[in-house]
Amino acid sequence: FDKILFKYPTDWKDPEYIQTSSGQSAEIKNNDDTQRIVILSGINKGYTKEGLSGFINSLIESGAKRLTLDNNEAAESKVAYQGSKITTVYVTSQDKTSQYSIALQVPEAYPDQEMDKLLNQILSTFKSSNQ
Repeated sequence: FDKILFKYPTDWKDPEYIQTSSGQSAEIKNNDDTQRIVILSGINKGYTKEGLSGFINSLIESGAKRLTLDNNEAAESKVAYQGSKITTVYVTSQDKTSQYSIALQVPEAYPDQEMDKLLNQILSTFKSSNQ
């Protein structure tokens, strides 16, 4: 199980941890609950290394941006959904047995530039370890 570390704005609330069927998840919200970061772990558990790579590649083929996060394969996709803008980054775990996602959700009116700045802050401080 990967440990994930990253910096998020200091004035946000403490993470809330949720146990899901695929693994542990966490949600971090800003003070008025209009912005949130959701981390899901254990996605595609049991896939082969090739299968995980294939999943990332299929996201990229459908328009996601290819990234490398902490030396792991990753893809970033953006969607607008019910008045929100959501950017999700899917990352292959260090041990190459599953993936996790980091989703940043903001209101539709939130400036793209500010959203990108926030996401870059998260991604630039991102570290994972499989301890």
